[in-house]
Order: sequence, then structure tokens, then C-alpha cells
Amino acid sequence: MNSNYNSYLGLSLEQEFKLKLYSQIVDTLNETQKKKLLLEILKCILLNDNILKYLIKYSNFK
Repeated sequence: MNSNYNSYLGLSLEQEFKLKLYSQIVDTLNETQKKKLLLEILKCILLNDNILKYLIKYSNFK
């Protein structure tokens, strides 16, 4: 990812560092491991989405 993209997302320096570390780890995985990891990440994103929807639905900030 280029720096403009990271700036747009608002990643902190610490997050950019973690992203670089994970990128190096992913480079060592085979295709099957990468697919499993990708599915786990997608599952986490979907769960996070459900949590955010729940919090918005039941928040007192309406």
C-alpha cells in the first residue's frame, strides 16, 4: 500500500508497523495457509460489522 492510501485510512504509525510485520509473515505462508488466513480475517470483519450494527441500533445517541 502506498502512503496516500494509509493516510486516507488514518492508520497510526503503530498500525502501519503492524501491517508491515503481518505482510512479512504472510509472505512466508503457502497458498492454502493464505486462504485460511483470509477467511479468518473476513470472519473477524463480519463479526466486527455485526457488533457495530448492534451498538448503533441500541445506542442512546439517536
